[in-house]
Amino acid sequence: MARRAIFGLLLEAVVVSAAVLAFLGGQPSAASTDPTALPTAGVAAATLDPTDAPTPTPTLTPTPTASPTPTAVATPTLTPDPFPVTNFAPLPKCAEGNTLALLLSYDQWSLVLVDKTYSLPTDYAPPDLVNVSLAGFGGGYKVRAVMIADLRQMRIDAANAHAALAMLSTYRSYYDQIWTFGHWVNALGPAAAAMSSAKAGHSEHQLGLAIDFREYGGPLPWAYKDWAHDTAAGAWLAKNAWKYGFVESYPWNKASQVCYGYEPWHYRYVGKAEAAAIHASGETSRLWLWQHQPDQSWRTAPAATPVIGPMPSAAATEPATAQP
Repeated sequence: MARRAIFGLLLEAVVVSAAVLAFLGGQPSAASTDPTALPTAGVAAATLDPTDAPTPTPTLTPTPTASPTPTAVATPTLTPDPFPVTNFAPLPKCAEGNTLALLLSYDQWSLVLVDKTYSLPTDYAPPDLVNVSLAGFGGGYKVRAVMIADLRQMRIDAANAHAALAMLSTYRSYYDQIWTFGHWVNALGPAAAAMSSAKAGHSEHQLGLAIDFREYGGPLPWAYKDWAHDTAAGAWLAKNAWKYGFVESYPWNKASQVCYGYEPWHYRYVGKAEAAAIHASGETSRLWLWQHQPDQSWRTAPAATPVIGPMPSAAATEPATAQP
């Protein structure tokens, strides 16, 4: 009985020891029954999840930079000269003559040139002469209708600038000019009259486009030493008349070019565009108008002198022949 009891205690101890060992070491897996399997030392093999793999660093593809679209460069447009030079002959000297003006049509009024050489026919009388009262002036004078709108505005603006204008002379017929020139011959003598008054047919007044101004309420303009500087009206016209289409025909110190003495009261209407072009050019109206007449250079160009050379010999004129 004692042996059985001891044996039972030993068996129980073995079972308990096996249980402890099993608890501490773990039970062998099913795979451990494979005699060829490597021992796992009780550590379960890790199972890799494919999502646990490191994410590869993406390769950045550079975004192509758009090439700038070239800006089209505009081709500059050349503005044609509204008044290109048409006459390349030199300005004639101040010689008296009776050559008919080169532009005689009434619709060529802005460019017609009359001077000591070029003249108007005896019957030249614009058909559109109207009373200056249409522009607000008194006196019963007549001018061409083409200037009325600009003349009216010039009168208003001058008055607003305390430089009120009045008129002394406007259109004169061919026969009126005969009397006018004779008057100045008697008053001044032939030589002086020729520098201050035009012979019949050679006056801008016959065009119906010329006006002799005076200051409103003032004396005759030639009573002043210099009407353009000594009166408000004269000074205002000298500075502003071109803006309204008027140009001073006989400026200071230009007698050799315009053929008459200084007359700061005498203005010729040529139109706003033409007056602006003359003003910008700095030229006298006579020179500018001459440059815009039909070309007269063929009249002044010297005839070509033929060049006479030695006559070529017969041998020199024969065609070359091939040598045998």
